[in-house]
Order: sequence, then structure tokens, then C-alpha cells
Amino acid sequence: MTRHIADTRSAAGTEKNRAFFEIARRQREVHPATMELLRRPRPEGEKDRLEAFLRIERGRTA
Repeated sequence: MTRHIADTRSAAGTEKNRAFFEIARRQREVHPATMELLRRPRPEGEKDRLEAFLRIERGRTA
């Protein structure tokens, strides 16, 4: 009885594997526009506003 064609392994460095790893590597990189938004200074009072939203979300209204 012979092996099925799917039972054979291909070479370790095939083009398909390289393409997969290239896509995975690119997805880990952060887009420059995202980095610009993260570096931008936050407006005054944003922290207070966030705290108020969290307080309301937790059920405290006073």
C-alpha cells in the first residue's frame, strides 16, 4: 500500500511559507497614522471626562 499524496512533506523554505511569514510580519507593524494619533497630546479635561463615563458605567450617578 502506498502513501497518500497529502502524506508527503514539502521543503521547509517554500515560497508559500515565505509569503505567509511576510504577511504576518507586515500585520505586526503599526501604521504611521496610528503612531501619530498615539503621540498626539491629549486635550485638557479628557481624563475627567473619562472618569465620569466610567463612574456612570459602574452605576454611580452622584
